[in-house]
Amino acid sequence: GRVLEGTGSPEDANGDPRRGPLHLEQDSAAEHRADQVAGSLLSAQVWNEEVPGGNPGSLGHPELCTRPCLFFSQGECANGSSCDFCHLQHPKRPAHLDKRHRLMLQKMSLPQVASLLLPIIREKVFVLDACSADSVASLRGLAARCGCPTALDAEWPPPRQNSSERLLIVALQAMSLRLLLTSLHRSIPEEDVGTRLQVDALLEHLRHRSCVHVASPPPQVSLAAHVAKV
Repeated sequence: GRVLEGTGSPEDANGDPRRGPLHLEQDSAAEHRADQVAGSLLSAQVWNEEVPGGNPGSLGHPELCTRPCLFFSQGECANGSSCDFCHLQHPKRPAHLDKRHRLMLQKMSLPQVASLLLPIIREKVFVLDACSADSVASLRGLAARCGCPTALDAEWPPPRQNSSERLLIVALQAMSLRLLLTSLHRSIPEEDVGTRLQVDALLEHLRHRSCVHVASPPPQVSLAAHVAKV
């Protein structure tokens, strides 16, 4: 894809196929700004030299890091330890949803999307974070705000699925935790700022938790405090 100037990362071409080039460029620019904000916050709070990759963008690799830095692999990253993109090895083609699966999600309501994504997110969070009290509270809060308060307690996988639904679940399970949270974020209406902020807070909480076993982390702001402000 085309490289956005100064990002070190290709533009994501996996957006809504019904959206024109201008919308895709705006989406990519918005994602880049979100990555920059996240990287700036992390660089101020985490000792970069003790984080794998040595830079903010690598924090949480491989499940929660930002997109790979194209310039680092070529030995040309001018931002070095302050780079907001990941400096660690990624697969050449990370797992993404294909056009058919993206259309399936787009046709679903937010409660339907959340009921599908949150159980998979929960399983990945359990592996990463052992489901700390803050993480569990945030996931349950998200389920309630998305209109599916029992999603985390329902039978999983769903007992009745057609072949298309089974393939969609398999594709979602192959995606990284960051991409799953991003998919949920995109399904939330733009005017529902509070729920979008809650997804953002969970992502940053998990990225900080990922450095617990690597180094002594800095004092962490409680996720519950983030949620209380929403």
